[in-house]
Amino acid sequence: DRADYAGVIADPHRIIRPDDWIIFIATSSSPKLAYGADRADFAKEYEALKSKGDLTFVETPKKVMHVLVCGWRSEWNTTPERFLDRLNDIATNVAEGSTVTVVNRKDHKEFKRIVVGELGFEQIVENEKGGTFRLPQGTAGHNLELSHLTLDPADFETMRKVFKEQKAAGKLFDAAIVLGTVAGRVVSPYVMDARVLSIPLILRKLNPTGHPMHVVGENGEDQTSLLAIPPRLIQSSEAPDFINTQALIARCLAMNLAYPQLWDALSELFKQGENLPDFDLLDASELGLVGRTTSFGVVNHILFDKYDGHAVCIGYILKSRLTAAPRPGTVMEWTADHRVAVIVRETSPEMRAKYGAKYGDIEAKYGSTTALAKVDNQPPALV
Repeated sequence: DRADYAGVIADPHRIIRPDDWIIFIATSSSPKLAYGADRADFAKEYEALKSKGDLTFVETPKKVMHVLVCGWRSEWNTTPERFLDRLNDIATNVAEGSTVTVVNRKDHKEFKRIVVGELGFEQIVENEKGGTFRLPQGTAGHNLELSHLTLDPADFETMRKVFKEQKAAGKLFDAAIVLGTVAGRVVSPYVMDARVLSIPLILRKLNPTGHPMHVVGENGEDQTSLLAIPPRLIQSSEAPDFINTQALIARCLAMNLAYPQLWDALSELFKQGENLPDFDLLDASELGLVGRTTSFGVVNHILFDKYDGHAVCIGYILKSRLTAAPRPGTVMEWTADHRVAVIVRETSPEMRAKYGAKYGDIEAKYGSTTALAKVDNQPPALV
């Protein structure tokens, strides 16, 4: 009665069949065969690391965060569940006591109808400018407070009052999500990007000196992310995140046309629901790597055991720079500033208990994963 599910991050016990397609992640569409250190037996290196007895997995403590959301997506009017999904995404990464303040031109009565009438939010506070709500019982973000203000986030004087009230309440904004869309209006990509450029300038002016604020923006033109000037950050190595929506859509369409066999699996990354794969960033400390020197190929073995066979590493981030699909033999000196980019299948505890696996279990049951045919007398590679 095994699930034997396929897709991204498949069942670790799945036996590869003749009609299966294997998905590789590489820096080009024509990857070269690995030699030398990139074909080392990283399983042995991992076992040696574990034998020291000090490899421990820790969870990075969640912080109380106050998040500002500027704008409103029209899709949330017809499918408000998507708005709830975004709030739950925020809630899973912050501690209890965190807040989300949504500032846009949407009529507050209509906003209240959506969140209370359709999504089941509980209203806590009501005032002439908006109100405060708590997310529905049973959701990931139940302890998250949501506030709504019917104001224009692109108006400096309006936002000055918002920041003043937040400072008085001791809840300075730690992060801002900037959308170029405007509630009740259809605007061109140029207008949306103009708002995406102007709002960070307002935030930069109003954000108190010395208080870091991370900005996530959605841009439709390639050059917008280069022109934007966000609030100053304490760590100059950090940078704002701009999501080029049109480029993402174009690349997904192009990849689907070029490699149609991929789509059934990759489409899982765009779906909402349980037991689906998702991208995540893990601090190196969560994997017990800080202060260690290892081959990059060891990381997937660590992830396999930490997530019971339901995760794979696709790269790492250092000082806001992503290195995707590095060579497995790359020697890494891990620091507290490193973050590991992974794809994790967010399986339930019950599913992981039933279908999960440890690396040693897989090797014992099916044989060594390094027992592959030798190529040009080179040592076997780990797949």
